Amino acid sequence: MAAFIMLHHFAVWAGFPERSRTDAKFDVGERPLRTAMQGEVPLTESERGVERKRRRLAKAALAQQDGVLGGALDCAGFLQESSADDAC
Repeated sequence: MAAFIMLHHFAVWAGFPERSRTDAKFDVGERPLRTAMQGEVPLTESERGVERKRRRLAKAALAQQDGVLGGALDCAGFLQESSADDAC
């Protein structure tokens, strides 16, 4: 009980507004719909943008790496159907 009184006096001193009530229950807003699995914190819009950019850069780097390796394999004759004496 003493803690309740102390916290009430602190709230009055700090100027916190009193929550609205209907009878014995506090009025609360609508509960937001769950968009992620239970126990998983959804990403914010800015975090989602950073993640998309990271994936896009990783995909571009992989495509570039595949292009470099594909060119090396092509010059080595692994991907060519023609004779191996073609110069790169």
